[in-house]
Amino acid sequence: MKKRQLWIPILCAAVLASCGNSQPQNPKPTTEPSASAVSTQQPIVQAQAQTQAFPLTGMPLAEGMTQAPRPIAIMVDNTRDAYPQWGIGGAQVIVEAVTEGGITRLMCLYNQVQDVQKTGPIRSVRDMFLQLAMPLNAIPVHIGGSSFANNFLNYYNWVTIDGLRVGVNVFDYDKDRALVRDAAGKKIGREHCWYTHAEAVQNGLSMRGISIDGAMLPLVDFKQGATPSEGAATQIQVSYSFSAQSGFSYQADTKKYLKTSYDNLPHIDGNDGSQLAFENVLLLRCETYLKPDGVHTDFNLSGGKGWWISGGKMQPIRWQKNGVQQPIELFDMQGNAISIATGKTYIGFLSGTAGESLTVEGASLLDGSPVEPPIASPTATPAPSPTPTPAPTPVPTQEPTPAPTQEPTAVPPPEATPVPAV
Repeated sequence: MKKRQLWIPILCAAVLASCGNSQPQNPKPTTEPSASAVSTQQPIVQAQAQTQAFPLTGMPLAEGMTQAPRPIAIMVDNTRDAYPQWGIGGAQVIVEAVTEGGITRLMCLYNQVQDVQKTGPIRSVRDMFLQLAMPLNAIPVHIGGSSFANNFLNYYNWVTIDGLRVGVNVFDYDKDRALVRDAAGKKIGREHCWYTHAEAVQNGLSMRGISIDGAMLPLVDFKQGATPSEGAATQIQVSYSFSAQSGFSYQADTKKYLKTSYDNLPHIDGNDGSQLAFENVLLLRCETYLKPDGVHTDFNLSGGKGWWISGGKMQPIRWQKNGVQQPIELFDMQGNAISIATGKTYIGFLSGTAGESLTVEGASLLDGSPVEPPIASPTATPAPSPTPTPAPTPVPTQEPTPAPTQEPTAVPPPEATPVPAV
């Protein structure tokens, strides 16, 4: 026991030191929220409570529910060492986008806390995912974040469940995963071993003083039975970079798309071995730039072109997002607003990274030309310029915590910034 007490602080200190000053210092985890931990956060979006349907799927609320709770947004590792991931099959929405070095990360969105089974491996957050989660008034669950993401959270006073603040009260360490070795015989990194679950998330809500009640806007506009108006789309292959791929195969009997990942193998949930399946696939093109640090990607989320795929068909679309607090809106190429089918949705952002490609039924839809600047739909309000990165603000001061009565517990180590591919 004493050996563990000594090993954990040394490990955490070493990892924090390796990440520079972009991460806030981690307070010791507490077992009960202090009075000062209760959130006084103002609503982050101006919206109404959703009393008829879940905002992530458009499906009716369960019997007895008077309004939809705030969704849970969990950041999940998507490198090869993270496979098989846990709990991703329970997500109603999965967003995939390149972060750094050609790798992608997933934001898994859940209707409610109860939907979160063992889920992970959990990693740090990026501000582009936060901009997508904000209209939903979602509750982010993550372990650290880029300096830009931390600035974003501070700017909007957005209270999240961050492993650097709540520690092992909310995040557990999978010891079996830590013993796994890669193809070269090396143990995988400890950053691929942290997970959470419903009971732990509930504890995090209590510790951070976060309410699950609140107003929100739907992910997009949903309509039962909606179907794209154009050609066949039963086999889709996406490469986000030279090192990150996704594929989708339509199953006519279930009217869902089964997802594949690395090496075109089924993308499965490690909890039960089931393959990820979606009613809708949205592939959205957007401009990207390098942020001032020369490493992190800056996404222009004001709009662009893309494709909606559902029911074995596809349709070219335009999309727009009129500010960080506004949801994604979808239009056909003539500028008419469209709705997508109710059910689960996968959203992939095509950002022009080297190695990017998209084929549908074997035909390439990307001709290698640069991503076009956003074009406002004729019937829509013109999209604004990209929201500038909020100016750095001081990291909130550490809340006082009572001395632990049990042995010190570990705080999950934040990840080191991936080195971009050369």
